[in-house]
Amino acid sequence: MEFHWSTSAAYGKRQDYIPRSFAEADYMINFAILKSHDSGGITVCGKNHYGSLLRNPNGTLGGQKYDYYDMHTSLPVNRRGMGHYRALVDLMGHPELGGKTVLYLVDGLFAGRNWDSRPVKWNMAPFYGDWPSSVFVSQDPVAIDSVCYDFLRTEWNDYPHYDGADDYLHEAALADNPPSGTFYDPGQDGVGLASLGAHEHWNNSSSKQYSRNLGMEVGIELTSPGPADLNGDGNVDSELRASTPSPADGAMIGQAIAVLSWAPGHKAVEHDVFFGTNFDDVNNVDLFDDTGMYRGRWIEASYATEELDLYKTYYWRIDEINDLEADSPWKGDVWSFTVADHVAVELKVASSEDDAYAADSRLQNLDADYLKVGSSSSTNPRCYLSGMVFNDLNISQGAEIVSAHLKIRSYNSRLTDTVYGTIEAEAADDADAFGSFRHIGSLPMTITSVDWILEEPWSADMWYESSDIAGVIQEVVDRAGWSAGNSLTLLFSTSSEGDYRNFSSFDHHSDWSR
Repeated sequence: MEFHWSTSAAYGKRQDYIPRSFAEADYMINFAILKSHDSGGITVCGKNHYGSLLRNPNGTLGGQKYDYYDMHTSLPVNRRGMGHYRALVDLMGHPELGGKTVLYLVDGLFAGRNWDSRPVKWNMAPFYGDWPSSVFVSQDPVAIDSVCYDFLRTEWNDYPHYDGADDYLHEAALADNPPSGTFYDPGQDGVGLASLGAHEHWNNSSSKQYSRNLGMEVGIELTSPGPADLNGDGNVDSELRASTPSPADGAMIGQAIAVLSWAPGHKAVEHDVFFGTNFDDVNNVDLFDDTGMYRGRWIEASYATEELDLYKTYYWRIDEINDLEADSPWKGDVWSFTVADHVAVELKVASSEDDAYAADSRLQNLDADYLKVGSSSSTNPRCYLSGMVFNDLNISQGAEIVSAHLKIRSYNSRLTDTVYGTIEAEAADDADAFGSFRHIGSLPMTITSVDWILEEPWSADMWYESSDIAGVIQEVVDRAGWSAGNSLTLLFSTSSEGDYRNFSSFDHHSDWSR
């Protein structure tokens, strides 16, 4: 069975073929492993097809090099950015490969970093230094890779952050009209591919919600089968122990007195608190401790410490208690935090759905290379409003904000006009990503605002820093529902008539909004 690439780079190359075992199969199950990749950004179900042809991706067959199309040339390490031809789309859409696949599975029980990795424990929630212990299942090849991408990008700060690592997902979801303009036709039957599935990013890494989770009729829905008895002892293992620590494990905090809190195990009625300055000591201490590490048994799932020393790391453990249960107590993990006189936090916009600009009360643009701020002569209201969502702020509720600034990078046009800008935040405990269900112009705004008047001309592709917006951030983190790990939206609008300027969005460059 012939296989054809939908790119002129493959013209004149040796013909590719699908193995007979695939061509004669009635159906396929694509079972990948959850890993990042130093060339592809990520490697899950889509890139699993790099083993679906007779030869190797680099053109070798039986140890000999042939003039096949080199599939590596379309990976993001070699072709950065969005809107490019991606060979993965041809593989995912061929009728004898993706067309026969009835189920997609990703093994995340012991996931790793890079294609040749050993298993590595994960730090992101809800794993907190443990194995990810997850299996992903879907019948949508684009949706499952999109969800895995979000997990991998949150856990690792390198390969999944390649500019263009998720471009194949954009191309596959829009295969009938892709941003690259490619006519994807791997079967060479003259009929281009239809959309291969749903692609989007979650609202944030804390709640991990997609469009269907948020009440939309289309898009991705991430669900879990719920707690399970993994060891056969009749107990639901995943919820017996304390979880979701606050401060988050490994956090830096700016308060001398820490208020510890956690999500209780579902059978717990009381909680033993252990607290100290040495990991091993806190991990091994028991109720008979006479050193002061055992802080007593509490009914509430919170504990306030004494005044702590600056620049010192503290460790804590929660054992869940129910004297009516034979297997109580349930020993908890050891978590840590460090006390500082102030904590510096720098965050970037993390996805295309996390920034947008509104041109009027009905329309907003999520995909442009730029955001706009300033007055408009053709919209109603007569101004542009840009929004930027920053996820996973490691700032505790009520923390004092000493200073804060918005840094934006100028675009390559509309750089000189005067703008009477105003920066506010969304008055929300935990902000969501933008989308058709969340319009910038409809968001409640903070009472506090800070003017940023732009009079001096900008140079293209240069960083510019706002006035101090500490008061804006302070109003949000002072909200009763705010907690460390939540997300915050900044809104850049206009206070009076002037003109407008453009600045770079995530879609222009994923490292240029912070």
